[in-house]
Amino acid sequence: MTTGGPHPAPGLPAPFRGHGVLPPGPLLEMREADIRQQGVERLRHLNLQHARYAWDQRHQAPVAPYALAVLFAQPAGQPTWQTLTAATRLWTAGPATSDLPRLLRDLDEAVTRPGEAVDVRARLADGVDGAMADDAWYVGVAVSSLDTSTGTWEEACRTASGAPEVPGSVRIVLVDGTLVVLERRGSAERGALTVRSTRPLGVPTLEPPYRWSLVDAVDLRCDPVHGVILRRMEVLGLSLWRADNAHLLARARAAGATGRA
Repeated sequence: MTTGGPHPAPGLPAPFRGHGVLPPGPLLEMREADIRQQGVERLRHLNLQHARYAWDQRHQAPVAPYALAVLFAQPAGQPTWQTLTAATRLWTAGPATSDLPRLLRDLDEAVTRPGEAVDVRARLADGVDGAMADDAWYVGVAVSSLDTSTGTWEEACRTASGAPEVPGSVRIVLVDGTLVVLERRGSAERGALTVRSTRPLGVPTLEPPYRWSLVDAVDLRCDPVHGVILRRMEVLGLSLWRADNAHLLARARAAGATGRA
């Protein structure tokens, strides 16, 4: 489910392949499900951290109810398998970060400036996983939100008695077309998870530790709560994919020129 480094030409992202291309079959399906699982788990953890930090800072230095994660893959220790890492961004609360569709549009504009090579990690993120390799390649974009289908972050601030009671949601768009929506309830509802994905998050030999349901992409794109955000994220995701490929190709050319000097 991950693309193996830069693509040779512009266009739409191909399904995940990665270093060490595998033929169609159970092993490829397992590896793709593994990357999707890593993405869901990374964002579930980010959403919990987001809720805890936002709660602690809500009076002194409020942060936005939205956080960005740009997802990358790189070879893992085992041949043909991959490790997922993230470059993340958390904003200060304010008018510019209070409207998620507008924020996603602004991010798209930041990586699509004509004639400019963009390292999306440097341009958009304020934090990068320490394990991320310099030549890791883009595989998706995700948003952590403290707004949910049952209420907003502002409402949670008024009704919750602590960070564990704050619910959250996650939306993920991957380069193979996978859309994932995760709703996480607060401690009053035992932290229940609802996970919907347009492609498998597990196979018989590699099931995730949570229940998930397979849904049609049209249903998520038309969802009254998540649809507008997911459609904006798909536009941003394509721009990020193109920008990262251009950056990696420029990096490879520079390395080749240095090697010939």
